[in-house]
Amino acid sequence: MPIVVDVVVRRCGLAPLMLASCLAFGLTMSPMSLPAEEPTEAELGRAEALATEARMFFKSKLYKDAAIQFMEAFALSRRPALVYNAARAYEEGGMLDKSVALFGHYERLPDVDEDGRKAAAKRRLALSAIVDKRRAEEKARQDDKAKQEEAAKRRAAAAAARKEREHKARLEDDRKRAAAAQAAIRAAAERHHAELKRQEQLRLRQERARERVPIWRTVGAGTAFVAGGVFYLQALDLAGQMSAAEVKGEDAKASYQQLESDARLWQGLAIGAAVVGVGVGAWAAWDWLADEPATSGKSSASWIVMPASDGGVRWTLHLHY
Repeated sequence: MPIVVDVVVRRCGLAPLMLASCLAFGLTMSPMSLPAEEPTEAELGRAEALATEARMFFKSKLYKDAAIQFMEAFALSRRPALVYNAARAYEEGGMLDKSVALFGHYERLPDVDEDGRKAAAKRRLALSAIVDKRRAEEKARQDDKAKQEEAAKRRAAAAAARKEREHKARLEDDRKRAAAAQAAIRAAAERHHAELKRQEQLRLRQERARERVPIWRTVGAGTAFVAGGVFYLQALDLAGQMSAAEVKGEDAKASYQQLESDARLWQGLAIGAAVVGVGVGAWAAWDWLADEPATSGKSSASWIVMPASDGGVRWTLHLHY
């Protein structure tokens, strides 16, 4: 199993370049990868000093520094207990992956007795279970986070799509309202123009009607009234003669009857002339004063829609009789 440790190899006489390369790059170190020569007294003294310093770091809860010092001491003295202590330091510091790796390395060292291997294996398995559990929990958290992010993305996409649909619907409604308003304005303008045209045609018809009134109607009406007056005066004269006449004898009676007959005739002529004069005068007056020619007698109603000053629409009802 690979050993990943933070070690700064200090001055030593046991293949320092090889050990530094393995520890710095996290390469696999087998139990036989260290030099086989026995450590010198100086190396053992240096290792003891490093181990003492590591124990001080451990008591001060500087677990990472303690683990590094233990491994440097092990590189000098090759005492397996220092690897175990480094693994314990990483364990206390919460760096369980490195602790598991060092416990596995401790198990493979040749100078470790059976009880030590069993104890290291027990610790390694317990820590491996914790690491696996943490990894599973972390993976579950990551998966849950990914699911939440995916759900959030889907919700955001759905909200964006809904917002886009609502925006398009509003635009469509605005377009329809604008089209309806334009259609209403066009229809109102057309009805307005039609009304203006109708009024213009009515004015022209009235002018033509006035132009069509012959002079003879006026003259005829006047002549009829004058003639009626003359006839009426003649009838009055005859009536006066009848009042002054004395009815004596057959001849006088016949004369009185003749006067009476003539008076009735002139009276009738006067009435007839008056009727003709009134009729002709009424005809001329009708053509002159009528607002419009006679129609079929039907009435109609229409709405005129015009744009209002406030931006709305004004509806006006027109009735035609």
